[in-house]
Amino acid sequence: GPPLHAHDVEHETWYVASGDFRFRLGDDLHSASTGSFIYVPAGTPHNFQNIGTHAGRLVVSFSPAGMEGFFEDLATLQPEDIVQQTFAEIGARYGMTVLGPPLAVSHPLAPDD
Repeated sequence: GPPLHAHDVEHETWYVASGDFRFRLGDDLHSASTGSFIYVPAGTPHNFQNIGTHAGRLVVSFSPAGMEGFFEDLATLQPEDIVQQTFAEIGARYGMTVLGPPLAVSHPLAPDD
């Protein structure tokens, strides 16, 4: 999943279309499976990781619009070129601040509380 980050303006939502995920919202960890819906207010540090045994699918939305440019910029890169620094540099153009490493690195297989 992505590094821990926050959006200055956009609220973000995730709908788990399939699979099992762990989400970090601020200091809290939450598990969510197919059919779950997660809301992230603007300014909230967040990230996620797939904790299932297979690939999962998330439907992500932002309000207000504008973050689509971030994904368009990322899509111009080769996957191996998308490192935390690149993610942070592109994110900064769209009001996103990287605050830490991906969840799997910061909380390896941490159980839910």
